Amino acid sequence: MGLYLGIYADKLRYFSSRGQLIPTPEEAALLEKQAKESERQQKELALQKIEQLTARLRELGINPDETL
Repeated sequence: MGLYLGIYADKLRYFSSRGQLIPTPEEAALLEKQAKESERQQKELALQKIEQLTARLRELGINPDETL
């Protein structure tokens, strides 16, 4: 993996051979934290949608637990 030094936001930073900025350890940790939070939010929304659909099926007289 070839790394190159360059200037980004007035700071000396590493770049990949393709010119992509290599995140600092702090930036990488923040990106990971943000990705985990986004995944958690997506799961929560999916669970809410399942609950809404299940409630709607019950309103229509369909027991979703029996149809599986």
